[in-house]
Amino acid sequence: MITRTLDELSDFEKLSIIPQSYSRLSTFEECEARYFFQYILKEPDSTHPAALLGNVIHSVLEEQLQPNKEVTKDLEPLLLKEFNLQLCIQDRDHIIDDDLELKGVTMLQEFVDRHLGETFEIVGKEQEFQIVVGTALFRGYIDRIDITTDGKIYIVDYKAQPLTTPILTPNGWTTMGDLSVGDLVVGRD
Repeated sequence: MITRTLDELSDFEKLSIIPQSYSRLSTFEECEARYFFQYILKEPDSTHPAALLGNVIHSVLEEQLQPNKEVTKDLEPLLLKEFNLQLCIQDRDHIIDDDLELKGVTMLQEFVDRHLGETFEIVGKEQEFQIVVGTALFRGYIDRIDITTDGKIYIVDYKAQPLTTPILTPNGWTTMGDLSVGDLVVGRD
């Protein structure tokens, strides 16, 4: 399979490109009719409360995490204040109910507990990427890019699955954290 950047294609080759993204593919897999209305007819999509909560949490972390600043318990009230602000901005119609809002608060508290004492050397936020694989153009955004003191690069997706999530590969089971770029995985079908 040939992998190239969009800039490496001729104008003629660009005509055959089919835009793809994780969201687009997962929408098709979940519901072909929704995919048709959302991506073919370009109908407005009514936001699902859980998806909206994910957007709120994403905005909170993007706004409040600072490069080279240790995560302490002092971060928690800042995250919760930003959470309330983002709820006001993004959920004007109040589609996130009280139970789901409480889950959002818990997520932020657990984030602080899980990363207590860590320092993120954030070198990029919301970095756009585009890559052509065969005739498919995959595009998206990387939420955050960190570099550790020993030079390791981490690509952070705020809505990603936990690193301990079991993943089936052609060679057997592994975990999300053990996957590398280019590894093959087995899909639902």
